[in-house]
Amino acid sequence: MVCSPTISIAVSVASILWQCFALSQVVLQDGKSDRLTVCAGSNTASLQDALTEYCVIESCHGYTWLELFPRTGRKHQLRVHCAEVLGTPIVGDYKYGRQAHQNWMPLHMPQTSDEEMLKKRKLPFGLALGGGSVGEELPQLHLHCKQMVLPNISAAMQQLQSSDAKHDFSDLDKLSFVAPLPLHMQLSWKILNSIGK
Repeated sequence: MVCSPTISIAVSVASILWQCFALSQVVLQDGKSDRLTVCAGSNTASLQDALTEYCVIESCHGYTWLELFPRTGRKHQLRVHCAEVLGTPIVGDYKYGRQAHQNWMPLHMPQTSDEEMLKKRKLPFGLALGGGSVGEELPQLHLHCKQMVLPNISAAMQQLQSSDAKHDFSDLDKLSFVAPLPLHMQLSWKILNSIGK
């Protein structure tokens, strides 16, 4: 299934593009792509509409990898949409998925060289490296911003400082930031793929 790689969110003079990955603990229809909209009712003045598009990347062993595209920027939007609208809380989300984590059972696979390497590496101050995968007692949040595209505001600032009264911010250059999956999510991917085969 081909999913659009980025989405746009209107922010003052330009746009921000987000692409996120999440691992959820309920199987959704494989290859499904859809939009989630939660609209505020007339009697809920403090609530705002929220829109998330999602694409199912892969499902196996009771888990689903999702690609999420937030169309609006509400606080905890992706976590709420997964837990309350899709009924599939994100692994490691103890705020919105507390109920699903009460009976959490870690998945096990034969120890790999990746896991052995993680155990050997130590960080200062007792900080742990790795851990938090679906093979752990307490998995870390499996929500990751893979890509963020921001407007290059230095060009906008130059336009604002110029004497020209007409400012056009519609064609600003973009700065793209891409981050690989964190180690705990990479390990979860490997564990689920090894069990699914």
